Amino acid sequence: MDTQSLPDLKMPLASTDKIKNFGKGQTETNLNLSLGNYASLLVLGNYVYIPQDKFLMTERIIIEVK
Repeated sequence: MDTQSLPDLKMPLASTDKIKNFGKGQTETNLNLSLGNYASLLVLGNYVYIPQDKFLMTERIIIEVK
């Protein structure tokens, strides 16, 4: 996600250009990023993509594309 704020974590996280859902058991993905800085994190959700009650997420990582 390349924004500073998180979406509403009480609602399903729909797949968008900024959110990737791994509902089919994927373990990796490819991203086509233009030059710039990006922030990313992983959030564990249930079968309808709603984050767990006690939010389980990684720390935010910064990716710089040169």
